[in-house]
Amino acid sequence: MICKCGSKNAWHFAHNKAECDYNKYLHTVAEERISEWFNTSEDISLVLRAKAICKNANECRFYREYLCEKQINSDKFNLKQFYIHGEKEKAYEKNGHRFIADLLCRPKNDKNEPLFIEICVNHPCEQQKLDSGIRIIEFIIKSEDDIDEIEKNIIKESGKIRLYNFHPKDIESSPNQFEGMLRKFIVFKSKKGYEGAIKCNELSNRRGLIELSIPYNGYNLEFLNDGGFFSIAFAVATKYDTALKHCCLCKYHVYDLWDGSGICKLYKKYGTNRYSSENDAQECSYFQLDEDSIQKRIKIFDDYCKENPVDIWIKPE
Repeated sequence: MICKCGSKNAWHFAHNKAECDYNKYLHTVAEERISEWFNTSEDISLVLRAKAICKNANECRFYREYLCEKQINSDKFNLKQFYIHGEKEKAYEKNGHRFIADLLCRPKNDKNEPLFIEICVNHPCEQQKLDSGIRIIEFIIKSEDDIDEIEKNIIKESGKIRLYNFHPKDIESSPNQFEGMLRKFIVFKSKKGYEGAIKCNELSNRRGLIELSIPYNGYNLEFLNDGGFFSIAFAVATKYDTALKHCCLCKYHVYDLWDGSGICKLYKKYGTNRYSSENDAQECSYFQLDEDSIQKRIKIFDDYCKENPVDIWIKPE
């Protein structure tokens, strides 16, 4: 304590901050309590963030990292199965560098490296220590309540816990665990067409005579100005079945740019169905293939294939 004998306030004693700094106090208390907790506990559970990867990733042409990989929690494991005792402020040398750990946890197998537990009150772990490859658990301590939370909970990455140089193995997972979607077009035995979204693991469920599939991002704006994917795919399907009929292949078919629906140009003159459908084309006596438009759409699809993965499946005879 030091005397405060000023002229404005009543004389009093105060703490000498040079000797009684709260941050230093908190760091010391955290070291003591975490050391005792580590050395007396039989089970200290740790959960890592691992990468789950679709098991079909290597052979799937539609593989996309942002859809076919995700971070998941590993199974928890007990640190005390691998590290038996922690020592405060202990030195460890590696690659010519000498590192001081707040708590150096000795490995059960002497051939393995120790685990460092670092306490960050003001200053995070130095970069050279992080780059050493030594496994490090860094606890962010702002109050003694934070120490209580450490002792009560599983250790896992959070705003108050940082994990360095842990390298959990990637986990192969079922395609059902991911969000990969495809847009599939099908020509059925009836010669009718269908287009819809499917999960990537449903790609091999073949139901038609001709099937075209492309990645689906919820929009597929690439074909918006050409009648959409359905119109493009039906044009491509004529390469494999020249007997196909659909209003979108007819020279009298146009698209209403306001709502995207197909309209028959002959509906006023001959009383055809204004909003054309595939059933009309099968029976319509006015149907004529628009060869130029079909070839244009095939070219658009071929150009798309140069930059994007596609799946084209024709039922074997």
